[in-house]
Amino acid sequence: MSSSSGDIQACFIYELMSNSLNIYPHKTIKLAALRNEQWTIELSKLCYILSEKNICKAFYLCDLSPHELQSKYLNTMIGQLENLLSSKGFYRSHKSYLVNLSHLKPYGFYPGKTLTLHNNMIIPLSRRRKQDFHKRYIEYTKV
Repeated sequence: MSSSSGDIQACFIYELMSNSLNIYPHKTIKLAALRNEQWTIELSKLCYILSEKNICKAFYLCDLSPHELQSKYLNTMIGQLENLLSSKGFYRSHKSYLVNLSHLKPYGFYPGKTLTLHNNMIIPLSRRRKQDFHKRYIEYTKV
């Protein structure tokens, strides 16, 4: 399968501009949005991604209001975004959610059934992912 420079394949095209969200908070990523658009977002502004069938909806911080979220549909599946973003401080907390760990409120000794973002948005946490999430979050917060 060949592709031209203007052709966005079925899933996504991306360019990572950073190796770490914590060290380079203003680095960006390019993702394929709907209608063959490329969308550039600072990783630090991307709060979470919700999967809706074969497309995803990214929720990110608004430039005008730091507690207001805006959304953008992406032309990709959540598994591909998980592969791309898991090394950048994101965790798949549920089959439909990929969350930016830097936007989570501390949860205490051990996580419950949900995670809470700084803007009080509630994100589900799968029972089978709870132990792995706890380990990953502890590692993330030590950095």
